[in-house]
Amino acid sequence: MKKSICSIMISLLLATTLLGCYGNFVLTKKVYQFNGEVKNKFIRSGVTWAFLIIPVYKIAALADFVVLNTIQFWSGSNPIAEGEKTFEYVDGADRFNIRTQKSGDNVTCYITHYNFDRYIDTLQIELDKNSNSAKSLYRSGSDVVENFLSDDGNRVTVQTREPGYFPVTLTAMSNQ
Repeated sequence: MKKSICSIMISLLLATTLLGCYGNFVLTKKVYQFNGEVKNKFIRSGVTWAFLIIPVYKIAALADFVVLNTIQFWSGSNPIAEGEKTFEYVDGADRFNIRTQKSGDNVTCYITHYNFDRYIDTLQIELDKNSNSAKSLYRSGSDVVENFLSDDGNRVTVQTREPGYFPVTLTAMSNQ
């Protein structure tokens, strides 16, 4: 009996605590909006597939869900939606130093992950609406994975580079 009452109490506590923890997913929306601005529907479809294969959406959604939406839940504001912000998120031994910068239509987010004082990895995401480009750079020790997307109006190019692998470049031409 005590066990079931305790389970019900914990369930109610978790339900009320996590009730509003949805967040705005601002970074993911910006990546989606960038993809939506590709004018040719065939190229836009290719960019969507490239963003899924090269995990641009996954990285943006994970950064939003784990870090940015949690910060928004507790502080009431999302750092991507504002100007420059620097803050820290701590979860047990894991510490995330986050710095976001917004300048006009450009957004850059740096997330550095530490376990106690030991450096684990860094993720940098840059969105530049003026040049229609997006870039993500992931560093863990000596490993670096870089993804780049650009749209010059005539063609969309997606590049990825990872140590130990040949660079991959996908280009789709516009027929307009």
